[in-house]
Order: sequence, then structure tokens, then C-alpha cells
Amino acid sequence: MNSRERVLTAIGHKEPDRVPIDQGSMRSSGIMAIAYNRLKRHLGITDPPTKVYDMIQQLAQPDAWYLERFHVDAIDLGRAFDSPELWQDWVLPDGSEALAPAWFRSERANGDLLVRGAGGVVIGKMPEGAL
Repeated sequence: MNSRERVLTAIGHKEPDRVPIDQGSMRSSGIMAIAYNRLKRHLGITDPPTKVYDMIQQLAQPDAWYLERFHVDAIDLGRAFDSPELWQDWVLPDGSEALAPAWFRSERANGDLLVRGAGGVVIGKMPEGAL
């Protein structure tokens, strides 16, 4: 069975050849970028850089090597609109490197990470040491 057949069979309440694996097809089933970087480090994988597509939950966009290695069947379709100019260098709270969406703007103040909305109002704050 291919991934599509596997998922449709499971949704149809029939038994597929194996349980479909979902990795980030919705934000509840994603992997945190820090954990993803640690897995990459453990496996000796250095490229490509980790992309953080959800800045609130700091979810990684799994790369092709991950999808193949873990036989992932369901992913987020938003990754189809990916291109290099949509990303900027960023550093995760544990100090590991990643890429963040180009539109994302943050600043540090007293160790906290702040995100401001229109008019400079703080709309997000992550205390120092938080994940």
C-alpha cells in the first residue's frame, strides 16, 4: 500500500498493511524543533538546517530524510509552498541553530524573548529558560 491508500483504508475503518504514521499533518502531531535537532545530532545528521514553521509551539518541519526513515504517511501540505527566501537564521532557546519564517520578528529584553504586534504592543513573551 502507498501512504494515500493506507490512510484512506484506516479512515474507512478497515485494516491497512500497517498503522499510518502522521508527522505534523496537524500541529498536534508535530515534533518540537529542539527535540528534532537532538535527534539529528544523535543520528549524525547536519543538513539541512531545521525549519521552525510554528513559532508558538516551536515545531520543526521534518525533512525528507526523516519522512523516509520513519515511513511517514501524513504531512502538512503547507510545505509545498516552501522556498529559501521564506526563511531566516534563528537560534532556539537551547542555543541550537534553526531557520524561522522570514516574517517572524523577535527581540530580547531582560533575557525574555518578545514578539510585538502592530503599534509595538507585546503579543508574545517567552521567559528566559523556557521552552
